[in-house]
Amino acid sequence: MDAKHCLGILTVVVSFFILSLALTYASGLDESIESAAKDSYTFKNYLKDDKIKVKAKDGVVTLSGTVADDYHRLLATDTVSNLPGVKGVEDKLEVVSVGCKKAVNNITVQ
Repeated sequence: MDAKHCLGILTVVVSFFILSLALTYASGLDESIESAAKDSYTFKNYLKDDKIKVKAKDGVVTLSGTVADDYHRLLATDTVSNLPGVKGVEDKLEVVSVGCKKAVNNITVQ
């Protein structure tokens, strides 16, 4: 086997190794982001009664589930967007209003 052939094989092996490290790092970073969001002071204290699911993929966080009002929605998205490693936030949260707010939201103005 000549030196060029060995160098080519070595380059491919190193490339696969670097790619696997990058994928492992990205996966670990996503898990770290999810944990940081769920363990944050804001989520534990102000959003504890809301049903928010946090899922991260390649640094983009998707928030889904329900919150009590628009303030909680904003609080959740702002909290997550400021976490290290977050590249973006996809807000799929649904506001579930109760009592008078729900009645007001259903009024049709003609």
